[in-house]
Amino acid sequence: MKQAAEMYWDEFWKSLGQKQPKSVSSWQFGANPDYLAQVGHR
Repeated sequence: MKQAAEMYWDEFWKSLGQKQPKSVSSWQFGANPDYLAQVGHR
């Protein structure tokens, strides 16, 4: 799964024409961090 996520991440930033950030936080995606953690474990 990690490889698929990394491929998506690379394509996402490439499609925006922007350089990938070194890190992001969940608020940048408009979500609650606790909710995102739960989604990842479903």
